[in-house]
Amino acid sequence: MKKVWALSFLSISIFVGLSIFMFFNVLTFWNIIGFFLFLSYIFILLINFKAGLIFYIIVRSYLDSSSKLGINFGVGPENLASYITVVFIIVTVFYLLSKKMNIFRVKSFRLFCIFIAFCLISTFHSIKPFLSFVDLLRFVGLLMVALAAYHVFDRHDVKLLFCIFIGALILPILFSIGQLILRSGITDSGFTRIYGTFIHPNSFAFFLLTIMFFLFVNLIYNRFGVSFFLNILLLLVCSIFLVLTFTRAAWIGLFIGIFVSAILVREYRTRIIVFLLAFTLLISPLIVKRFADIGQGKTFGFRTDSWTWRIQTWTNSLPLFYEHPIVGIGVGMFPEVKAVYAHNDYVRLLVETGLVGCLIYIAFFFYLLIKSFLLFRVTDDLFEKQFALTIFILCIVYLLISFSDNLSRSASILTYFFVLVAFAEKTHIAKDRFLSN
Repeated sequence: MKKVWALSFLSISIFVGLSIFMFFNVLTFWNIIGFFLFLSYIFILLINFKAGLIFYIIVRSYLDSSSKLGINFGVGPENLASYITVVFIIVTVFYLLSKKMNIFRVKSFRLFCIFIAFCLISTFHSIKPFLSFVDLLRFVGLLMVALAAYHVFDRHDVKLLFCIFIGALILPILFSIGQLILRSGITDSGFTRIYGTFIHPNSFAFFLLTIMFFLFVNLIYNRFGVSFFLNILLLLVCSIFLVLTFTRAAWIGLFIGIFVSAILVREYRTRIIVFLLAFTLLISPLIVKRFADIGQGKTFGFRTDSWTWRIQTWTNSLPLFYEHPIVGIGVGMFPEVKAVYAHNDYVRLLVETGLVGCLIYIAFFFYLLIKSFLLFRVTDDLFEKQFALTIFILCIVYLLISFSDNLSRSASILTYFFVLVAFAEKTHIAKDRFLSN
């Protein structure tokens, strides 16, 4: 019966979709490709929810490129990622309701549920409520993918999880190779920066950073059962492309994360420190050249460097928070009012959701940070250690990166972090030890 309904939906959708394309005169090659990818995803999701979830996680890192490819269905500025995410939210809600799942049972995401609820309140006080509600779906999508992952994955899917994350890495790397060959990266302060399938090199760098710590911790404990040489090869590839993004915050995050792992993993401390020093020396010329850019250059049309520009932007934005300190001006409204992105999640959240919303968001990450650290210290299970250490390092890195970038807006990056947390809690829920009270 599922197949009959899915095929019926597919047939009708193809007819209606092509009709809309012709009506809006947007029947282009990339629109047709995007449209059939969209329909394929819905078909898979309706036939087999777990397969649809896997498909969504893998392609989430590919979807931001749809806006640069000009994929638009003639109904607004939203890209393919928006449409697929909305469908995923709707289907997941009905799926979880059919399974009678209590979302508050998943302790790791209770604070994030509260954050979304508060953002919804903020939306009603927004200067543009509809746009705030649309932007709120970014956070709802993250919660849905976490709850779905919690429900469908278990400890036996650990190798599948590894394959999913590597699958998500393939197309961004291939796009990056193409950008290197064609020299089509983004030119910034004399550097040609690759961006893969993402909108900006910073986003690509933070995605690579997430995958790298996923691989780096596996190199220590190898609970995924992956060949040592394959793990090293993947880390090497990610490292090369991370360097070529020329994203300073990601470089700093990499060094801090590796340094933290050296402190916590005593048996590998010497090797980790030697690796960190060797890597630093290897790319030191690029580090010196890239950081020499601070204090000079031109950013967004202003005759100032990027760091000074950021500080000026934050300083000029805080009066908006003072005017609306409780619920803010509405989710997603910072760029609407200031015509630029904040490049600081804490300033942006203060302005958009007020003090309460910002504190809840920070508390969510600190909750994961503390609980994963405590688990890492007390458990003897190497499987638990691997996931706890990965989440602990990523929490530290994300909290630091958020001081200078728009990480909370990057659903394509946070999707993989949320899946990791959900998978970790699900696999340890029987013991009631992972990220629990």
